[in-house]
Amino acid sequence: MQVTVSGHHVQVSDRIKDYLNTRLQKVKRHSSHITITKINIILSIDNGKHRAEAIAQASGHQIVARENAADFYTAIDGLVDKLDRQVIRHKEKMNNHRSHM
Repeated sequence: MQVTVSGHHVQVSDRIKDYLNTRLQKVKRHSSHITITKINIILSIDNGKHRAEAIAQASGHQIVARENAADFYTAIDGLVDKLDRQVIRHKEKMNNHRSHM
């Protein structure tokens, strides 16, 4: 899985990138049955709120998650939780669809 982290009018530090990669291990663990090829993460600041957005390419589908918070670490935590829930839901849909064939 290729992870790309970029900032929109924000310089992304190595510390934030490392934190993001450790938190994404949770998503990687749940994506064993589906193939996530690439995750693009965009960090930005809008009106004093820190925003994190992720777009994941998985098995021919796009999974998108967004989170706003007071700081980047909280936004990343919420983003990874949302992304993990969507990956689990997508995996369950794929498994249920295959079992009815």
